[in-house]
Amino acid sequence: MMAAQNTVMGMANSFSSANKISYSSPTVAQNRDFSGTNNQVDGVDEADLLKTDGTYIYTISGKKLSIILAYPATKASVVSTINLGNDLNAAALFVEGNYLALFGTDYSSSRPYTYVKIYNVRNRAQPYLERTFKMEGSYTNGRKTSNGYVYLVANQYFYNRMTPWFDFGVGQAKIPWNNIFYYPGKYNSPQLTNILSFNLGSPTSTDRKVVSICGETSSIMYMSEKSIYLTSSTYTNGQEWTKIKKIFVNRRHIIPFADGQVRGTINNQFSLDEYGPYFRIATTSNGVKGT
Repeated sequence: MMAAQNTVMGMANSFSSANKISYSSPTVAQNRDFSGTNNQVDGVDEADLLKTDGTYIYTISGKKLSIILAYPATKASVVSTINLGNDLNAAALFVEGNYLALFGTDYSSSRPYTYVKIYNVRNRAQPYLERTFKMEGSYTNGRKTSNGYVYLVANQYFYNRMTPWFDFGVGQAKIPWNNIFYYPGKYNSPQLTNILSFNLGSPTSTDRKVVSICGETSSIMYMSEKSIYLTSSTYTNGQEWTKIKKIFVNRRHIIPFADGQVRGTINNQFSLDEYGPYFRIATTSNGVKGT
């Protein structure tokens, strides 16, 4: 693990059919031109409440997930609806081929956790639950790379030195303290950032992982095809600082790689960018903008 100061450059439930349809579900067009999520980085999909594959629209509204036939427009209709239940707060979703991942935070217990429900939607009129994953902590951000791997980030408070847990559908497993990564330095309000990776294109695969990192609350996320950058804001001697954690990712592998800090604060994820071997950041410090 290496640390950098003032610069971060060179860091290499139930199902209901809404409409009874007598025709076969249209196949998803592979070459049809359509607009998807307004993503910041090519090849990195961002979690959203609505997704489309050019033929169907998948959307979360209230406590329901709806699959809507959108093309051809003459046959547009709600194909199916999944009732999510009252305890689940669905935040966003991803779609990869014939699989849909819906995720959010379950606050029904004293220790909130991020849940992932993966549905097989090969038959859009009759989707069914294929897998359920869980990871301790409140969901904050999600990305999906072009190879179908999903990365979900959750923040977790320390609870009397209780170690974080996860569940891939075979029972809870805990992450030992000696397996929790940490960056050198002092933390004003240490918390855990938990990251879950899995292959949405093959949800039954065991190519999945959960990694826990100690640090301040991760508030803003930027991701390229190979790296995740998480930021947090701190105050030292009246000066605002933005701390940055770089995490290397490749399929299920999640490897904390480097950290650093810059003077000032950032507005949002669009204040961050990776260009070649360089990481670029725009900050505002005491009312003065800088880079």
